[in-house]
Amino acid sequence: QQLQSNKDWAAWFNGIFTKVVGWFESVFTRCKKPTVAYRNPNKQRQQRQQKPNNSSLSGQERQAKIDAILDKIKVGGYDNLTAEEKEFLFRIRKDI
Repeated sequence: QQLQSNKDWAAWFNGIFTKVVGWFESVFTRCKKPTVAYRNPNKQRQQRQQKPNNSSLSGQERQAKIDAILDKIKVGGYDNLTAEEKEFLFRIRKDI
């Protein structure tokens, strides 16, 4: 009878319930779903090419090579270096 006379006594509860559900939806939709990467067991792994290690040089030889490269940079700039020298500097920086 109350609904027929346009009096909905549960409207306040429905409003609160809708807000709570909306809050939970916003919390859970913001979370990223974890991505899963699968490896193909039938695929053979390729061997990585071994690059020369900086530790093969002694401390004095490595420092002398660094000094020579820095002198070359001072004279001609970084763009004047060879790819091998740039890679050497990159690996040295990475080791530090």
